[in-house]
Amino acid sequence: MERFPVHPDEVTAAWLGGQLGVRVDALRWEPIGTGQVGDSVRFFIEGDGDVPPTLAGKFPAADTASRTTAAMFGLYRKEVAFYREAAPLLDVRAPRVFFADANETGADFLLVFEDVGPARQGDQIAGCDIADARAAIRQAAAIHAPSWGRAELLEADWIAPPASWIDPKKEIEADILAIDNGIKTRAQIIRERTGREPDIVKEQVELELEETTPAKQQAE
Repeated sequence: MERFPVHPDEVTAAWLGGQLGVRVDALRWEPIGTGQVGDSVRFFIEGDGDVPPTLAGKFPAADTASRTTAAMFGLYRKEVAFYREAAPLLDVRAPRVFFADANETGADFLLVFEDVGPARQGDQIAGCDIADARAAIRQAAAIHAPSWGRAELLEADWIAPPASWIDPKKEIEADILAIDNGIKTRAQIIRERTGREPDIVKEQVELELEETTPAKQQAE
């Protein structure tokens, strides 16, 4: 596999021009977004008449813990595979992609795509108005309707968990990293692992602790 840039500073005018098929004379970048497991930037580009003035790039997180978590969950590979394999089959308004690749370990990746600014990021705390809700629902339908029952997506290898997850210890370590980095909540993991509501599991654990504590005290 040919090496690709894994940090914005590694993206040169020559490399980017080669991906775009145009002459790029100069470029600079600035960070955008607040990603939890990846670092996103906006490139400002100068070149011939066909060069886009800006592009967006997404790189592995500079934070080691976030990067490790993403690799363990296969997040970088999944995102690359989505743009390569799933997006062309869907009607959702996905940005045009100029480069998408991940390395063998899944710890390094790069996406270079259309800058969709001035699009806004949703605010899960503040919520949204009716117009934003309608727009979001239409885009959700544009994902689900074309993908419904498609075997090439349902059976895709990149959707399944990584093979290394057959190791229970690695699964637990991945869950802990996800909690520590704010990717998942304890309640979410309990539902995924057990299919039960967290409150019920918590009550059962507390009950078992109460039952075993006297026995431990007597043994001591």
